[in-house]
Amino acid sequence: MALSTFVVWIELSATTNPTQDRLNFGEVKNEPGFLSIFNGKDLTGWDGQPGSWTVQNGVIQCTGKAKARNWLIWRGFGAADFELRLDFRYRKGNSGVQVRSSDIGDWQVRGYQVEVSPAEGMGLWHHSLMSPKIEVQNTRKHLATAGQRVIIHENGEKEVEQFASAESIQAHYKEGEWNTMTVIVKGNHLIQKINGVLFADLTDDQAGFSSETGVIALQDHGKGADVSFRNMRIRFLKAED
Repeated sequence: MALSTFVVWIELSATTNPTQDRLNFGEVKNEPGFLSIFNGKDLTGWDGQPGSWTVQNGVIQCTGKAKARNWLIWRGFGAADFELRLDFRYRKGNSGVQVRSSDIGDWQVRGYQVEVSPAEGMGLWHHSLMSPKIEVQNTRKHLATAGQRVIIHENGEKEVEQFASAESIQAHYKEGEWNTMTVIVKGNHLIQKINGVLFADLTDDQAGFSSETGVIALQDHGKGADVSFRNMRIRFLKAED
């Protein structure tokens, strides 16, 4: 997919994050409303642990050199309601895509994560870096899994609908090959799709834990992880979307 490589700054509308500008690299061809957030050349706009991330042949690549988990954080803007699309290839280790998450320093990110892993782990929504001292840790560790539609109520109670078996959903994921991820977040509703197939649907109302804004980031879980990302693009959602 051809992506524009020039840098554009666009003022935020009042319906998203009105105090910031949006760094992007131009509109994406044949995808109306989508803006590129990766220029295909270097990590402009991104912030990562030195030595852990690189760009090769138009691809963001985890180097596999980190001994511990860390995140590559998009610094162009925070985001509230949006649709994120990207291509990813998993080969080894563990990774994930963060949305609406909190930057807690030292390239560590806490919040919603879409799992990137072997097939049996795909479809997971979980809450990264939850303290084991917090009573809800076990509940939020697996917010929703493959084939699930989950509502987490204000008091933390979970309502789960298994709309399809995990195995039938995960069969649409091509391990070791390029896959397309779509993450749509609006209000309290978050969904993830892989290759156009709904993997998991989450509505999160839990008091003190649900989040409606935050950073986008890519995870390197350390210890030789081999994962790649490309064609990162985003569309900001309006009330009528």
